[in-house]
Amino acid sequence: MIKHIWFDFSDTLASISYFSYCLTDPNIPKVLEDLGKIIPISLFSNIDVKKILPELGINPRWFTHILSANQVRAPKPALDGFNKIIELSGVPREEIIYIGDHLEKDIIPAKTVGIKAGTVFEKVPEADYCFEDFKDILEFIKKNK
Repeated sequence: MIKHIWFDFSDTLASISYFSYCLTDPNIPKVLEDLGKIIPISLFSNIDVKKILPELGINPRWFTHILSANQVRAPKPALDGFNKIIELSGVPREEIIYIGDHLEKDIIPAKTVGIKAGTVFEKVPEADYCFEDFKDILEFIKKNK
């Protein structure tokens, strides 16, 4: 059962192109809005994303928490931020899923602290879940919340 979902930002929600960001999937804003109506969603990134989100059509208010590397002792892949995710979520670590794109910076640290880990767009054998697109995440949460 999943009670809280956390997302990575860079290359999961958005990718950098010519020093600007673009969505990795045009369905992301709608999926995030829908997810936020059924489960707390939060964001953890090594960069401060609060000003970038509105430019992508993503409302920062959809997120319960937005955690950036400057709020923890060390950036990803250090475990500080992942332990903070557990603290902020207020649910048992087994009921949290962190969705990212990078094996060393996202998947391994999440699993090391006991959080379920997922990827989107590409399969990573070490991940607990691999989603083909963001709509699949929404369907998964509807079945597992």
